[in-house]
Amino acid sequence: ELQDEEGWLTFLKVCSQEEPTRKVVAVRVSGHTGIHSFRMGMYKIASTGERNVYKHESDNYFLYYSAEDAAWALGPKPGDSNVWIYLKSEAASPDQTEGSWSYYDGDSESWIEDAGMSIEAEEVELQGVGTQIKQESPIQEKFPPSEEGMWEESFGGHRDTKPRGPAAVGMDVTYEASSHVYGLAEHASPMALKNTVGSGGYS
Repeated sequence: ELQDEEGWLTFLKVCSQEEPTRKVVAVRVSGHTGIHSFRMGMYKIASTGERNVYKHESDNYFLYYSAEDAAWALGPKPGDSNVWIYLKSEAASPDQTEGSWSYYDGDSESWIEDAGMSIEAEEVELQGVGTQIKQESPIQEKFPPSEEGMWEESFGGHRDTKPRGPAAVGMDVTYEASSHVYGLAEHASPMALKNTVGSGGYS
C-alpha cells in the first residue's frame, strides 16, 4: 500500500489469481515468395477454442491447428487435412511456433521447406489483468493530518512551506588543506553563489 501526498491509497484489484491469459487477436503471415505468396497477409481471429482459428482478412484462407497432425496449417477450411502450408508444432498460437514451414508444390507433387516464412503476432490482448482503483485512506479518515511542526523557511526573498519537509537540500563541501568553500544552492534558481576565499564565508 502506497500513500501519496493527497492521502490516497492505491490498491491493485486482482481479477484473477492466475497469470494473465495471452490472446492473439491477429497475426501476419509473411516471407513466402513462392506459389503461395498470394496467401500471405493479415489473418484475424475467426473462432476461439483451445487454439484459435484465424481467417485471411480478404480471402477464404484459414490458419488453424490440426490436433490429428499436431501441426499448424494454412488451408481452405478449418480441420481440413488438405492444406497448402504447415508446420509441425504444438504451440499455443501460430506466432509461437519454431522451425521452418513447408508448402506443397503441385508441379513436383512434394513438400518444400521454406525457412523464410514466418508468422508474427499483429495484435495481442492480455485477459485477467488487474485494474487499479483509488479510494480514500482509512488511516487518513481516522487520523487527520496535523499542522503542528510544519516546516517553513525563507531563502533569498522566497518563502517556502512544506508540511512534509523541504523539496530540496543544501550542501557545503570543503576539502582538507583548502580555504575554499563550495556551496550548492537549495533551490533551482538563477541565483549564483559568490566566490568565497579564506574565512569570509558567503551569504
